[in-house]
Amino acid sequence: MPNLPRAVLALATASLPLMAALAPSTYAAGLPPAGSPSVPAAPTPRADHCVATVGTGESACFASAGEVAAWKAAHRGWRVLVLFFDGSSYRGAKTELGGYRNCTLTKSDVDYANPALPYGWNDRVSSFITMNGCDLMGYRHTFFGGAHFVRYTDRAATLGSWNNDISSFRLS
Repeated sequence: MPNLPRAVLALATASLPLMAALAPSTYAAGLPPAGSPSVPAAPTPRADHCVATVGTGESACFASAGEVAAWKAAHRGWRVLVLFFDGSSYRGAKTELGGYRNCTLTKSDVDYANPALPYGWNDRVSSFITMNGCDLMGYRHTFFGGAHFVRYTDRAATLGSWNNDISSFRLS
């Protein structure tokens, strides 16, 4: 019969690489390993300087407008299609949503569609400006559900009953 304490020690030693490999994914999921002291999560950056590529889910938020400029410079050909602001009259925090081509001149087609706003921006928009030939159709719910704007529009300094109530949009 094997020496039990040695067998336990050997098993524990053999398990260390596996435990080390699993630990990062456990922490990445936001959960500390069982039995460990609680580790505070890294602070989530405020969504005051954000960029996103429409329709792809790619988005990033930064601490400064300079970091946004650097991100845009690194994404050659990317251009702003719509600016969302969390204040009326194009003030406050903003997120820049863009793509790699302009919108067409017709309003009978959809050039870009975003079924949900980037993280931190759902029901937060209070004004917007479109660019590069785009006009926006806003929807109250994700995946273009619920009520929507009466027509495509290129800008709105105030949103009235739509204030903080846009969850998805299409650009034409």
